[in-house]
Amino acid sequence: MLVEIEAIRKQQQIDEEKERQLQEDIQLKAKRIKEEEQQLAEQANRLREKKAAELLQLNLQMKATEERLQSMLNVLNNQYKNYHDRLADFVETFVQTNTSIVGVKDCRQAISTAMDILERIIRRPDDVACRKLRVNHPTLQSRLTGLRGGIELLVCCGFKAIAVHNIEGEAPTTSGAAKALIHDNHNS
Repeated sequence: MLVEIEAIRKQQQIDEEKERQLQEDIQLKAKRIKEEEQQLAEQANRLREKKAAELLQLNLQMKATEERLQSMLNVLNNQYKNYHDRLADFVETFVQTNTSIVGVKDCRQAISTAMDILERIIRRPDDVACRKLRVNHPTLQSRLTGLRGGIELLVCCGFKAIAVHNIEGEAPTTSGAAKALIHDNHNS
């Protein structure tokens, strides 16, 4: 019986040792899990702080961009107002100058022709063909460039004279009169 009691005690000790070992393993794993959770929480906090800083930086950049765009818009509005006022004054002078010479109908047709040209440029701003005009083209000459102030009206609308060599087979010009005009998108 002593042997049996001894065997039971040994088994209890083995069981207690296994249980103690199991408890230590559980505590060790719990400690590792807590450490991992803490590391993950720290990483999450660092990531949140980084994202918050990035978001703040983006907001600052957006605000700066918005301010620059607003400033540019203000400049463009002022330029447009100045351009519009200058063009209105010139159109008024053009009409006063030409009404007595060619009549109201021809003045209206000249202004309408200039507006058609400008609308075509607005619709296709990158098309050089829309921005380039031959001053001596028969239709353009009869409607606009042949009238006193017609070329000046186009210049006021943003066109400028260009040197022309062999436009559609024409000989190069040596006279001072402009043979062609091109609209300058960037300066009008």
